[in-house]
Amino acid sequence: MSMKSDIENFLRTDLGITQLNFDFDGFLVYPQAYSVDVAGLVASGRIGVRVTAAVDSKAGAHYFFDYNEIWVPPSFSFKNDNDLAILVHEATHAHMDYKKVGVVRRDWAEAIGYLAEAYWRRCWSLPPVSSDPVRVEAMRVASGLHAGTYKVPADNPFIGFTSWH
Repeated sequence: MSMKSDIENFLRTDLGITQLNFDFDGFLVYPQAYSVDVAGLVASGRIGVRVTAAVDSKAGAHYFFDYNEIWVPPSFSFKNDNDLAILVHEATHAHMDYKKVGVVRRDWAEAIGYLAEAYWRRCWSLPPVSSDPVRVEAMRVASGLHAGTYKVPADNPFIGFTSWH
């Protein structure tokens, strides 16, 4: 299979994706955003997939709004939970682009990406990708998003906590 079809397949079939469901400051994250919307855009070629060494090794993957492309490094593996969590993070940015949320503060967009990444990891009982304080805090917030606490409260300190790394 190609990276493009592997990404599409992951977004359509991963059980953790089926559990992503929360409201962050009015932006809704839900399973079909990944399994239908982003996977469909990847399948149709409206979101391109590029395997390139140009991806920052600390990031693990990137979604580029300007190009409608997901970039992954040659080392990306569907057997690596960190790679998959980062793919969920970047697919969240792709969905923001698809939903045309417009120009947003980068910290707001990153907070949603980190929270989706953490929520996916929580679904699989995995720890944060790293000990980075943003990822640790995202995991704490994601752990509180279970049945009955779907919405991240507006006064939650995680809103505004993140910064671009």
